Amino acid sequence: QEWHWEQTQAAMWDASPATFVPDFLENAVDSRVRADRIQERTARLAPYIQALTKAQSNLAQESVFVFMSSSDSDGKILTLPAGACVLDALKEAKRSSRHANAVW
Repeated sequence: QEWHWEQTQAAMWDASPATFVPDFLENAVDSRVRADRIQERTARLAPYIQALTKAQSNLAQESVFVFMSSSDSDGKILTLPAGACVLDALKEAKRSSRHANAVW
């Protein structure tokens, strides 16, 4: 019985180093790691985002995009030169529909 008592007491009073990390410290470390990861990803993607933004700006300056649809056909996107108006879009839609009908 004495041996059992010694074993039980030894298990209850373990003197090994604690592995417990308080939640607030663990959360702070996780937050910092996550913030660093986001910052690295942002820095890595920045040149691509800038290039896409510039290309989008160039397209918007050079062209007008118009979505055309009617009840009897699928919609399509027309690309017109910058400065085009609604009348230009209607003319282009009519011209391309005549061209499509001629092909069939």
